[in-house]
Amino acid sequence: MSIASLPSQFGAPSLMQSSLARTLVRSRPSPRIFSATTRLRTVSAVMADASKSQRRVVVVTGASAGIGAELARQLAALTTPQYALVLAARRKAELDEVRAACEHLGSPAVAVVADVRHKADVQRVLSAALDTFGDVHVFVNNAGAGCTCPTLELDEQLVDDTLAVNLKSALWGMQCAAAHMTSRPGGGHIINVSSFLAKVPAASIRSIYSASKAALNSLTSNARVDLATSGHGDVRITTIMPGVVTTEFAAAASARQGSHTPAAPFRPPVGYASQTPTECAAVIRDVIQASVGGTGAGVDIPVEVFTQGVPQKQMALTYAQDVGAWEAGAIARSS
Repeated sequence: MSIASLPSQFGAPSLMQSSLARTLVRSRPSPRIFSATTRLRTVSAVMADASKSQRRVVVVTGASAGIGAELARQLAALTTPQYALVLAARRKAELDEVRAACEHLGSPAVAVVADVRHKADVQRVLSAALDTFGDVHVFVNNAGAGCTCPTLELDEQLVDDTLAVNLKSALWGMQCAAAHMTSRPGGGHIINVSSFLAKVPAASIRSIYSASKAALNSLTSNARVDLATSGHGDVRITTIMPGVVTTEFAAAASARQGSHTPAAPFRPPVGYASQTPTECAAVIRDVIQASVGGTGAGVDIPVEVFTQGVPQKQMALTYAQDVGAWEAGAIARSS
């Protein structure tokens, strides 16, 4: 029965009833019509949201060249899962090139110009990741620097600069990343790129570099134990130890010689082969791939990885078993 047909005491619709009926008819919502375009846009939006939620956000420092740049490109090329990348380094032009390459490969990426020797800059990198992508699943401390100088000729600036880049930057990265990862469900994964020289000081001309990486290994081990014993075992930390990698690192390290007499070239032990950045980055990529499926305490994530596997492990074991014999062999090789 309509408003207009309701009886009134006068036997006909009142003026008020008729006015109300007209008002209701005018205000009645029209049927909602979705065009094909609207439906496609709605489905696309849902799929985009789902895709975004499945992305794994990875921060990579030292991403403008070498291992860091190659790792970013390899992750960007993957589709299962898809990665969102936050790339940090000091060199803007080179960093922008890597970001553009990652986007061309299909992964969203942002570049953050930062000096990760300073904790405030590391925090800014993390904040950029959270502001842009809403989360961080993996944080790769890859920034590094070397120098060419015998131990007894090291000067204060070479020591301070090398420790700041290789040790302090990774320490700040661990602290900032862990603060976020301990507060999110599922924890996360921190990766520190160290060096085989942290285990075996096989190059005396890289003495302060080797020492900085050995210190990084120690801090990393302590951080793993601290996280596990404080109820945050789902935040994992992996130490990656490359050997000689054919990047611009060696040339840059040779350029940082200070005022001393140029050192003799590095003569690696027998069987010590070099790797390309592609080969080394692939090892790190596979570690990340193994962890992003679930970073909880039950996932088997390695604590230390030699990028060249068994040969490096064997050399490290030989060194640890008899340091004197190893040093005698190094002296013989240098003569």
